[in-house]
Amino acid sequence: MFAGIDVASERHVLARLDETGQPLGRPIAVDEDAGGYRRMLEVLGPPPALVVMEATGHYWKNLYATLVAAGHDVVLLNPIVARRFQQAQSERTKTDAVDAAALARFAFEKRPAPSYIHDAAAEAFRELVRHRDRLQQDFEDRVLQLHRLVDLGFPEFTRYVKGMHPMLVTAPLSECPTAAAFAHTPPRRLAKVRYDGRHRVGEDLAGRLVEAAKRSAASITVRSMIFRSAISARISTSGAAA
Repeated sequence: MFAGIDVASERHVLARLDETGQPLGRPIAVDEDAGGYRRMLEVLGPPPALVVMEATGHYWKNLYATLVAAGHDVVLLNPIVARRFQQAQSERTKTDAVDAAALARFAFEKRPAPSYIHDAAAEAFRELVRHRDRLQQDFEDRVLQLHRLVDLGFPEFTRYVKGMHPMLVTAPLSECPTAAAFAHTPPRRLAKVRYDGRHRVGEDLAGRLVEAAKRSAASITVRSMIFRSAISARISTSGAAA
């Protein structure tokens, strides 16, 4: 038997072909639970069937383990290869059942060799690499967010802190989050701030940041907002007294 499985998060679709390439009934749904897996093994019959599925995310892993443990030959197919094969079949319709049938047809026509995944240690390492990639993406997103916040609160900051080194940026900003705060901070205090546990901001950089903050457009904006608020409060108080 030749089979194709369209993999999803909660419900997969299984299509089957006999030894002559003829469909064995209609594609069936396979729920992502013990009952769905039992039904899948029942309709596949005695092993080994040649089962093709796409290596999509992590959803294929439980299916793969169950099928291999039952004695079936499983092929993990690159989604690009599957898409090209389906296009070559002139199949324009895109449904789970059609995708499963195309994978079964691939198994029948190509007779690919079964896939063998890495051992537990190698798989754990691959998972760590994926986790690192996610952390790297999260880090890059936060750096972009930091850029936007700095542009609003102290746009001149990047003239003096080149490259936006994360530690060198966050350490002084944790002490002085806006240009107005920098402008009212003694340079000597800012110079003593450590940005990586060892190095200090230093008097030279601290002095330049404080002076730039005093001339910053952000500081002027903040001062004008405070001035307008004070005037409004004075007017309100005068009106109440009258």
